[in-house]
Amino acid sequence: MSQVPTQRTSSIQDEDRHGPNRTDTFLSEDQEPETDEQFGDSPSANRSWSERLRQLSQIAGNTIDRRGVAPETEDALQAHLDALESIFTNASPELTSEASTPSRPTSEEPTVARFTDFNQVKDDDAPSIGPEHHHLGHAALLTQLTHLLSEITSLNEEVERRRNEARDIRERFEEKCRGLTRDVIELEEEVLELHSDIIEDAIDLECLQGTVKGLHEWTNRTKEEQERNRALRDFSAQYHQTWDSMIEGMHTIEHVMQSQITHQCQRASDITSKLNQELRLPCATYATAH
Repeated sequence: MSQVPTQRTSSIQDEDRHGPNRTDTFLSEDQEPETDEQFGDSPSANRSWSERLRQLSQIAGNTIDRRGVAPETEDALQAHLDALESIFTNASPELTSEASTPSRPTSEEPTVARFTDFNQVKDDDAPSIGPEHHHLGHAALLTQLTHLLSEITSLNEEVERRRNEARDIRERFEEKCRGLTRDVIELEEEVLELHSDIIEDAIDLECLQGTVKGLHEWTNRTKEEQERNRALRDFSAQYHQTWDSMIEGMHTIEHVMQSQITHQCQRASDITSKLNQELRLPCATYATAH
């Protein structure tokens, strides 16, 4: 072993928690994240765990930049990253040196390794560990990483299930909103129809009010005309009665005047007879005398 990394906990924590902001160390602006096809058909067989962690960091950085992470997912990832930090803190120098030395050629990628902030020390400063300890540490690390992978897989399945549930809820909510929108449109159409009916009813009411007003005026004119006719009939009856009374009075006056004239004529005749008698005697006496 030629190099032993120091300050492992702070470096890994910085890389894991701020990976989305430091992905430019591994990817350029136009470079796509590494996939399983780039490393062969069996990723675990052709790649080391350090390369797989590097690839996960790249994928996580690109995915988080595009879609973001839910709070509960971030808490779970932080817990798993804490477990990885504890593993790297207690791991042997052979494991950490494998993280700083990639197992496959990287001629087309940047030459800057993921753990660029590690402080390197010389080989004589690192303690020597036997092959048994190295094998046991590597097996324990593989066990913990397998457990971590299963937890991340289950977490991914749970997130996917929650995403599907949220999508279903959103679809039901949108369908309900569309139904409510249709109901609102139908109600608006009914309101417009009712408004038109109200306008038509108002026009009919004005027409009926005009008709009723005309009927009242015609009734009043008819009553006034009937009253005038009644007054004319009363006046005509009274006139005829007065006229009859006048005619009867004139007949009475004529009869009285005729009686008086007859009486006066009789008196005048009597007076004339007396005068004739009185005048006849002196004339006879005078004639006898002469």
